[in-house]
Amino acid sequence: ELGRSGQGIKTLEEARKLAASVKNRQGEGNALGNLALVHFQLGAGEDAERYNREALKLFEAVGDKAGVARCWKLASMMHT
Repeated sequence: ELGRSGQGIKTLEEARKLAASVKNRQGEGNALGNLALVHFQLGAGEDAERYNREALKLFEAVGDKAGVARCWKLASMMHT
């Protein structure tokens, strides 16, 4: 009933929760970044921005410069 997109979002949410439960902030950031991208592609701008902000915070906290760059790139795509 969720369709392919819905199933993908559900799977990414499960990955995010699992990463958070084992305190893997890098993995959680990756899942959040992917959730942001999927929501952006589906036209759900508010959700995309929220997930992207959360991912950015985690990437900054762990010092992942590539993750930070991906977040800024997606943010710029959302605002063009």
